[in-house]
Amino acid sequence: MTTSGLGGRQKVVIGLAGATQAASGGMLGTALVVYVGRIGSPLAVRLLATIFFASPMIFSPLWGAVGDLLGRRRTLHLVLSVATSLVTFGFLLVDGVWGFVGLRGLWAVFAVAFAPLVLSIVLHGSGRLGGLSSNHINIRSSAT
Repeated sequence: MTTSGLGGRQKVVIGLAGATQAASGGMLGTALVVYVGRIGSPLAVRLLATIFFASPMIFSPLWGAVGDLLGRRRTLHLVLSVATSLVTFGFLLVDGVWGFVGLRGLWAVFAVAFAPLVLSIVLHGSGRLGGLSSNHINIRSSAT
């Protein structure tokens, strides 16, 4: 997949955003599970792990559809700048294990919007959109 339709600055911004998004989810998922494991029950730890792995399967298609309806860039800005930031700030205010579990679930709803929206922006910018897109590979373009 090439990104010839994107400028150099856009490629850097998308790359940095992707790296920080991936790192924050992994760090939050790992650190929160360890913390809740020390103060909470095994059920809470299992729920956190389930949220971490199930949320992309459930909410990525939803955010892809929302991006198609409202515009990918507008949705990406709204989700990343407002929703994810507010939920992340909520971790400072929550008290108790189940508050952490609930906020991690809410954070996952918004955080998984990044991958489908940025993928569609990059594919659209490269002019290779169209065909069967599955996760990170445009099947029609890679088959030719």
